Amino acid sequence: MLRIIVAGTATVLCLTGCAHTGLRGHAGQYERTFQDEVGVWGNANEVTLLRGSEVSKLSILGDANRVTIENGATIRKLEIAGRDNVVEYPDGERFEYNYLGIHNRLIRKPVPTPPPLSPIEDIPAEPPPPPVETGDPHS
Repeated sequence: MLRIIVAGTATVLCLTGCAHTGLRGHAGQYERTFQDEVGVWGNANEVTLLRGSEVSKLSILGDANRVTIENGATIRKLEIAGRDNVVEYPDGERFEYNYLGIHNRLIRKPVPTPPPLSPIEDIPAEPPPPPVETGDPHS
């Protein structure tokens, strides 16, 4: 029992003290390109890591937060302490995952396929020039 408490306390301390960019609050909405370490502290926040984000560690401390990782954004490590948090990430994205809590979900999103190309239409040719009269101009 003591081991669990010590491990849980160490995890929470690391989550609260290790992020360079801290998003604190409740029911906040954040959508931007992030770099380095990111921490989400509070409940019911919505966070979107835009294409071009390069996050070494994403830490979530709280309940009912929703994080979306867009195609072209990467994270290397995900830590969650809380419950009912949801993280959506693109298919093919690989990262280390540690958690403390229940009902946290990781949802893998399929990479969207581009729409099919429309068929190539024939471009109509220009109409031929009018015929040139070849008669004798002196007649």
